[in-house]
Amino acid sequence: LKEILFREPYLSALPIEGVRIVGARFSEPLDLASGRLRHQLWLNGCRFEAPANLNFLHADGFLSLEASAFAAQGDDLASLDLTDAQIGGQLNMAGTPDAERLAMSGLATGDLFMPDAAFHDVDLVSAKVAGPFNMPGASVTGKLNMNALEVGQDLFMTGHDATFHDVDLVGAKVGGHLDMQGATVQGKLDMKSLEVGGDLAMYSPASVADVDLANAKVGGHVDLHGTIVDGKLNMYRLEVGEDLAMYGMAAFQDVDLVGARIGGQLAMYGTTVTGKL
Repeated sequence: LKEILFREPYLSALPIEGVRIVGARFSEPLDLASGRLRHQLWLNGCRFEAPANLNFLHADGFLSLEASAFAAQGDDLASLDLTDAQIGGQLNMAGTPDAERLAMSGLATGDLFMPDAAFHDVDLVSAKVAGPFNMPGASVTGKLNMNALEVGQDLFMTGHDATFHDVDLVGAKVGGHLDMQGATVQGKLDMKSLEVGGDLAMYSPASVADVDLANAKVGGHVDLHGTIVDGKLNMYRLEVGEDLAMYGMAAFQDVDLVGARIGGQLAMYGTTVTGKL
């Protein structure tokens, strides 16, 4: 595959539509590191039994890994490595089943599409998504690390099938809305110093063990109606441009609003706080 994508005489013979491979089995490592993809590439429904190394890959257009399976590699090796890759168009990982470790720190892409995908660990530290980042119905059983992530438009982590263990959004920036409607976070949802240009939605109902929004800034509404937080909801010095809604059977153990600034209304009717407010 590397010969076809990067070297003559194959490169100049590729059709303008790009390369599409469906249902292939890769028993040997795939190494496209530091390559330049001038055509679109689909590797859909494939099985990668050895590491897939795409770090520092530069793709001018669309890259699809939809429904492809990436086997665990052990020894902290990534099943799929997209570290510092640059994807000019969409990176499509919809329906990826049970990938062990996904390394995407420093990734830059036009938009990121990961609905109904399943991973153990995902590293998106300092990644940049120019457009939307969609992962409704996705599950991450280990850590979803999005520390210092930048998303130009909306970030969707919605749906009753959306399940995460630990989520790190410390220092992340989302230009549009951050929507976690119906999602479950079994561990800590760490959003210290998060910046959201639009609304932050966690309702209908979202279930979280602990939430840390200390020093976060949300330009629109923060909607937590019906949300259940088993541990502490830390909103120390939170800044909300419009309303903060915590009503409609919402339940929390401890809530910290010390130093918070709310531009609109604070609504807490029907809320249960079993510990300290």
